[in-house]
Amino acid sequence: MSMKSFDKFCEKLITGEPVPQKEIFDERQSVLRTKSLVTALTCFGALSAANTMLMECGLKWSESYFGPIAIFMAVCYLVFLLDNARRGSLFGVNGTAKATMTAILLIVQGAVYILLNIDDEEPFCIIKDGMVSKVFLLMMFFVLVIACGIITIILAHKFNKSRESEEEK
Repeated sequence: MSMKSFDKFCEKLITGEPVPQKEIFDERQSVLRTKSLVTALTCFGALSAANTMLMECGLKWSESYFGPIAIFMAVCYLVFLLDNARRGSLFGVNGTAKATMTAILLIVQGAVYILLNIDDEEPFCIIKDGMVSKVFLLMMFFVLVIACGIITIILAHKFNKSRESEEEK
């Protein structure tokens, strides 16, 4: 963020004009977030390619192709979250409100989809016909989505606490 745009941002805050709800990151945070994103997407691409090659070569270990890719996506997002939290680039300069709202939506969506995918007619099983069942993989995906939301809320709470203690000093 350049000094000119930061001055405009501060001017809007002081005059009470509505500030856009876009998260604002400083240059260091933007670079670190980009590096984390590239790492997570590279891992996701490699895992997806390896899984597809295994499934195409006849070593089909799962009922569906989508289930493992969804799990890989959730795991890579979790790695992205933890990597950014470790580097201090998870939350923007203007606070944690947007990340917290996203986390709440992840938790609610995960819980709703778990409840929708519970089928009373078909018993829940992990292995079906010698392969991992698609229902189990999707349930694991939704559990990981909920975990990502909970972790984000915990990290936001810690970030807010540390920010408050810095302001008190």
